[in-house]
Amino acid sequence: ASGYNDRRREVEEALEVIRAAYPQVRSYRHCTPEMVEALRHKLGPIGHRRAAFVVGEIQRVEQAAAALEAGDLQRVGSLLSRTHQGLSTEYEVSCAELDFMVAATLEQEGVLGTRMMGGGFGDCSINLLRQDAVDRVAEAVGEAYHRRYGIRMDIHPVRIAQGMHEHQAVAR
Repeated sequence: ASGYNDRRREVEEALEVIRAAYPQVRSYRHCTPEMVEALRHKLGPIGHRRAAFVVGEIQRVEQAAAALEAGDLQRVGSLLSRTHQGLSTEYEVSCAELDFMVAATLEQEGVLGTRMMGGGFGDCSINLLRQDAVDRVAEAVGEAYHRRYGIRMDIHPVRIAQGMHEHQAVAR
C-alpha cells in the first residue's frame, strides 16, 4: 500500500520504452542520461522522472565508490544529499518528515551529506558527519524534529568500518 510496487512497475515500464528505442540496453546499467532525455516525451513525465533517477543513481553510486577509494568524504556527502533530492523529487518516495529531517541536518555545521534510507514513504536517514559534530547535530536535529512533529527521534550513531573485504585464512 506504500507505493513501492508502483515505483517498481513504473521503472520497469520506462525501461521497456528505452529498450524499444535502444535494443543494446539490457538494463539501466547500460542506459545513459542522454538516452533518457532523448525519450522524454515517449516516457511521459512519470517514466522520465523514474528513469532519470535510476540512471543518475547508478552514476552516483559509481562516483561514491571512487570518492571513497580516494578518501574524498566531502564528495561522498554531496552524492548522498543529491540522492535524497532525487528520491524526493524524481522517485517520489520521501515524505515531509524525511525531507524536514534531511533539510534540518544539512543546516548544521559538520554535516557532509544526508539521505533517506529504506524503501521510502517513511523510514530513516543516514548522515555523514565529522566526528566532532555527531552529538551536536543529533541534539539539534532531534530537537527541531520534536518541535515540528511532537515526536522524539531514535538516533543511532554508527561508524564507518572497513566494510566488505577479502580475508585470507591462515592454514594451521
